[in-house]
Amino acid sequence: MGRQIDLYLETAQRPPVVSNVAYNAAGELTAMTTTAYTETLQYNANLQLTRIAAGGAQGIDFTYTYPTGNNGRISQMTDMSRHYDNVPFCPR
Repeated sequence: MGRQIDLYLETAQRPPVVSNVAYNAAGELTAMTTTAYTETLQYNANLQLTRIAAGGAQGIDFTYTYPTGNNGRISQMTDMSRHYDNVPFCPR
């Protein structure tokens, strides 16, 4: 049995309906469907997030690029037609 995570909406305090949750061999979330949207995540060979997309009314589609030497920091983030170069972002 996997870990249990309780999610609640701020206003109604009701959990969203989540179905079709998928993980890769490393245990990272790769897909999830809720009553509001479907989310997909992609990773590179180093298990670093390379893309996250979610549909619905507030849809997003972010792509993350890492430098050639891959120091673990994201060098570029793309959101549809927007570009963010040299993003000073390093999750810990």
